[in-house]
Amino acid sequence: MESIITIPPKITKELIENKISQETLMSTYYGVPIRTGLFKSKFRPDSNPTVCYYKNSTNKIIVKDFGSDFCGDWLYVVMHKFNCTFSEALHIAANDFGIIKDSTIEKHPIKESEETIEPLKSSIIQVEIRDFQQYELDWWFSYGITEKTLKKFRVFSCKNI
Repeated sequence: MESIITIPPKITKELIENKISQETLMSTYYGVPIRTGLFKSKFRPDSNPTVCYYKNSTNKIIVKDFGSDFCGDWLYVVMHKFNCTFSEALHIAANDFGIIKDSTIEKHPIKESEETIEPLKSSIIQVEIRDFQQYELDWWFSYGITEKTLKKFRVFSCKNI
């Protein structure tokens, strides 16, 4: 009688993303449901909402913390959360979502996401400029920047935005 040997698939980021949505991966590992707008950080004390999700130009969901240098996709979140390597993070996700079965890796609860994030759209920002006030010029000059330099680099004082 022949025994059947199954070879586990080569775990890649693409394999996981083809089976599980980025929304589900991100909300599972970052711990905040996918939504627009700011929310509080899960990885540091945060008294004000400083974190958001967005889709970058390659259509990847990114979590950005404006209160720190934390910025990355779901795999970056896994590596940070579990203090592990890229390869270990892939194996954690593959095990959690049943792509592989590895009893040596702890399974983590999955948070299915039905929400989606739309890619960033261009925004139209309109400004009403004014001449610099003396207190503004004094502030710039405290950093060694003159009015001539401000004009050269097209820096304006805004009355309304």
